[in-house]
Order: sequence, then structure tokens, then C-alpha cells
Amino acid sequence: MALTDIATTANIELQLGTALAAADTAMLDAIRLRVEAQIRQYVRWTITRATHTHILPRWRQDSNELQLPEPFVASVTTVHEDYNSRGGQNAADFDSDTALTIDTDFWLDTEISTLSHAGILRRYQKNWPISPRTVKVVYLAGFTSTQLDDEFHFVREAVFNETLARYNFAKQQQNVTAGAGPVTMERLKDYTVKYADTSTMQAEWNAPSGLLGRTMANLDPIVYYGEFI
Repeated sequence: MALTDIATTANIELQLGTALAAADTAMLDAIRLRVEAQIRQYVRWTITRATHTHILPRWRQDSNELQLPEPFVASVTTVHEDYNSRGGQNAADFDSDTALTIDTDFWLDTEISTLSHAGILRRYQKNWPISPRTVKVVYLAGFTSTQLDDEFHFVREAVFNETLARYNFAKQQQNVTAGAGPVTMERLKDYTVKYADTSTMQAEWNAPSGLLGRTMANLDPIVYYGEFI
């Protein structure tokens, strides 16, 4: 599935406050794409708004809660409950007779008015099927561009900061001055700024996530701790 960019290279160039040469823009874009992939791996979900189709549950369960593999669910399109399903591999699986009705047969547990952070579907007055792969869910999850500009702006900022740190580091490796890594100290009166040294940055990038500590800390509010599908 093609994913929508979390940020754009044009936005990051704007943060730099200067126009880049074509080769530098291409390098910045390549770095941004790698950063977004690492960020998605770290938070364990796709972040940007998309439609998902999943056949659940993965394991046997006995519960009225069904955990969706993507958090921050905006809406549920369809749910089918088929006790005879073979995981969608049979032509007759999840036909129209197995469709459930939202707010009658089940409901989306929504903590805030626009999103279900946990992404849990609750069955009404009964449990979901015990057998694996008997429920097919089509749903919309993730942040819109507007949300990434507003209440979830810290996600986009994490992409900006990590990408710029890597870009500056790459330029330093080319023996070209381009600032340095993440800011470690800043004073506003008689402006002074101090950047992390390259050895510190390399040590952090060698960590399992491959991200700077500041980036991981910024992303912690949206890390998904549910079960992978």
C-alpha cells in the first residue's frame, strides 16, 4: 500500500530558510523518506490517513473487544462476522448476510470526538467469534494533513528535526558546513546555539531504532503497543 508522506521536502527546505541546489534537494528527499520509514517502524503503525482491510482476530480469543492493528481510527466502513470463514480464502466468505451494523451490533470505542486512539471495536451484548480470521473489518485510520499541522504537529516536527540532523551530518561528512546535528543548548539573548557533536549522533543512530533520542521522545505519545496482525 502506497503511504502518504508525513512531511514534504519543500516544508523541510522552508525550515532551512534557504533554497537548495538540485543535488542537495534530492539528498534531503532521500533522507526524509528513510526517516519516515524508520519512524513508522518505531511507532509500529502507518501514521498517515488510509483505508485498511484486516481479517481478525489472529489468535483464538473470548472477548467482546476486538483490537484493530492500526490505532487512531477515524471511522469503520464495514464489519463482517463469518463463523464459517476460512480467512477470506473461500469465495463465499464474508458475504452480505454476514454484515454487522455499527451502533447496533458493535461500536467503535472513541476516546475523543474524532478518533479512537486505541482502535477497539466492542461487540454489543455478546463476544466476538473465538475462532481466528472470522471477522473482516474495513476502516479508516491515521492522521490527516490538517491534524499533522494541528494537534499532532509534533509528529511532523519529529520528521523535520531528524531529517535536518541527518542532512547536516551528511554535509559535514562531505566537509561542507551546513550547521550540525540536533541543538543541545540555545540562548535567545545575544543568540547562541550549540549542536550535538558527530560522535554523539552516531552513537544514537546505532541504537536499535536508528533514531535520535529526541525523535523517539517526541514520538512516544503515538507508539502503538497493541498486537501486530
